Amino acid sequence: MKKETTNPTVVRGVKELDRLSNLYYKSRDEKYLEEWYQLTKKLAALLPQVSQGG
Repeated sequence: MKKETTNPTVVRGVKELDRLSNLYYKSRDEKYLEEWYQLTKKLAALLPQVSQGG
């Protein structure tokens, strides 16, 4: 069984999402919320599609 490695770009992106989230909840500044949504969209494009099969 091959172990899948995580894309380092995704890891950095998730850390940045966490940072933006913390800044938003501390300040309630909408600019952090908007940045968070934009980065989420960019990271979602990098992730492989997961099938919902059962």
